[in-house]
Amino acid sequence: NASRFVFSMVEEGDDLTLPARDTEQGAEMAVEDRWILSRANRVFGDVDGLLRRFELGEAARQLRDFFWDEFADWYIELAKVRVREGDRTPVPVLVHVLDGLLRGLHPFMPFVTEEIWQRLQAIHPDPGGAPMLIVARYPEPDAARIDDQAERSMEAVQEFVRGVRNIRAERRVEASHWVETYIVGAEATEVARTMQAQIEVLARARPLHIVEHVDDAPSEGVVTSVLATGRVVLPMAGLFDMEAERERLQKQIGEAEQNVGRIEGKLANEGFVSKAPAAVVEKERERLATERTRLEGLRESVAELG
Repeated sequence: NASRFVFSMVEEGDDLTLPARDTEQGAEMAVEDRWILSRANRVFGDVDGLLRRFELGEAARQLRDFFWDEFADWYIELAKVRVREGDRTPVPVLVHVLDGLLRGLHPFMPFVTEEIWQRLQAIHPDPGGAPMLIVARYPEPDAARIDDQAERSMEAVQEFVRGVRNIRAERRVEASHWVETYIVGAEATEVARTMQAQIEVLARARPLHIVEHVDDAPSEGVVTSVLATGRVVLPMAGLFDMEAERERLQKQIGEAEQNVGRIEGKLANEGFVSKAPAAVVEKERERLATERTRLEGLRESVAELG
C-alpha cells in the first residue's frame, strides 16, 4: 500500500532527482524531508553494521520499524498534506526512500520487494543499470544527509501530535471531530508554525494556536498534556458536548456505585466469607478495589467538567 501510494504520486515530467544536501536548494528542503532522509541514512548505516556482524534479526527489525513507524505512519501522511496543496517536492523523497527500503528489505523479503522494485523501475530506473533488485547495490549511508536539527524538530512535532491524539483518545473524542488546540513550546514554536497545516491534519486540530508562553494559552476549563518539548492545551468545551458527557459519566457512576454496594454486601456476609474458597473471596476483594478505583476516577472526571 505504501508503494502504491508513492507510485500514484509520480506524474509524467517529475524530476525525481534529490537536491544535494550542501546546495542552497537542499538546505531549504522542508524539515520533514530532511528528517526522513536523515533517519533513512542512519538506519541504513546501522543495518550495514548489523549485517556485517550477522545480527540478521536486529537488522530486519530496524528496517521493519523504520518502514512502518516512520516512513508509512509519519512521512507518507505528512507528504499527503503537501501534495494535496500542490507541493511536488516530497515526490523525489518518497521515491528515493522507498527505493532504499526495497533494497534494504530484499534479503528478508525477496519476492515482494523484487516485484515492487520492478514496477518502480518504470518511473525511476536504477542509476547502476541493474536489471533486477537481487543484483542492485545495497543502500549505502550518506553521511551528508544526517541532520540532527531536523530530527530534533520532527521529534517535537511528533510529540505535539501524540499529545493531542492522547487527549482525544482519553476523552473519547470522535475521529471526525476537529478540536481547538493550543501548542505551547518556546523552542519548538518555529517548526510548529512551519508545519502547522500538517499538524492540523494529523491531530485533527483546528483552530490551532501556536504560542511561545503558557500564559498565552487558556488555563481554566482545559485539558493539558505536558511534554518534553512544551505542552498542548485543549479547551474542554470544544472536545465534546459538556452536558452529554456529564450525563454519561453520571450514568457510569450510578453503575459503579451499585457494583460497589453489591460486592460490599457479599463480603459483609459472614456465611459467604467463611464458606467460600479463599481464592473466591480474594477475587471479590480485588473486584471491590477495582470498582472503587473506577468510581473515584469517574467522580474526578465529573469534577473536572465543573
